[in-house]
Amino acid sequence: YQIEVDGTLIDLTPTEFDLLLYLAAHRGRVVPCSELVREVRGYMVEEREAREVIRPHVSNLRRKLKNAGENPNILVNVRGIGYRLNELDVN
Repeated sequence: YQIEVDGTLIDLTPTEFDLLLYLAAHRGRVVPCSELVREVRGYMVEEREAREVIRPHVSNLRRKLKNAGENPNILVNVRGIGYRLNELDVN
């Protein structure tokens, strides 16, 4: 899976790609971690466990975006609730 940011191709894992796609489809809305696990990974867990499942994927995605020159703060953690995607130009 790949996305292009400012002319740079970024390789993503299937989970990272699905996570970014889901957040983009719900841009501007804070998505709870349990919803992300359910929709991206395909199983249900409690919110506390969901945060632990999603956190490393978000961290890796931020790192990859930063390395490509994109502001890693486009993935916003709303403490205790979930994640929100800010504006991102995906080509």
